[in-house]
Amino acid sequence: MIHDISVRLDDQAMAMPNDVAFQRRFFKTIAAGASCNQSMLTMSIHRGTHVDTPLHFIEGGKALKDYPLERFVLPAVVVEAPRGLTLGPEALEGADVRPGDAVLFKTDNSRAGWSTSGVFRTEYAAVTLKLAMRLIELGASMAGLDYPTIEIRGDRTYPVHKALLGSDILILEGINLVDVISGRYTLSCLPLPLVNAEASPVRAVLSSPA
Repeated sequence: MIHDISVRLDDQAMAMPNDVAFQRRFFKTIAAGASCNQSMLTMSIHRGTHVDTPLHFIEGGKALKDYPLERFVLPAVVVEAPRGLTLGPEALEGADVRPGDAVLFKTDNSRAGWSTSGVFRTEYAAVTLKLAMRLIELGASMAGLDYPTIEIRGDRTYPVHKALLGSDILILEGINLVDVISGRYTLSCLPLPLVNAEASPVRAVLSSPA
């Protein structure tokens, strides 16, 4: 079974405040006499489901081009996080996290429908620095959260991004895990082949491990 954990990407797609909005418009249409329909996109590459690389917060850090595709197709564990808006190391209690895993947190963001509402909430479940440090200790390869940002709202120093990306742990944001139960999967979240980019939209899917 394949679980599509991506969120919609349209003019109602949720993103961080002050981010560049999604816009798609036709510049050729059959109705207007063109031979085909053809449209263009304008958007931040952090809108919708996307993956961050170190270059996002670290000057001179690794960009998308510096990672093999294997870093985006990898074993994953979905963790059913406890109720609440602050995820500490206790969120990993009982979770089967192995070195090289993508660790995806299913939180109140998915359970309450916040991850797909299209409306940015100032209160949402997010990862603490202590949990980020635990992921580093466990040797995770990627960390994922069911909201446009993994960071606690209002902390302009971005400690979670800097800790994870500084340890070469990629960040997957803007996923939706409402229909996914905790357990082990194979995650595929292939980015666009953007040259020197710090992030990319992805189509993120989970399948049962072979």
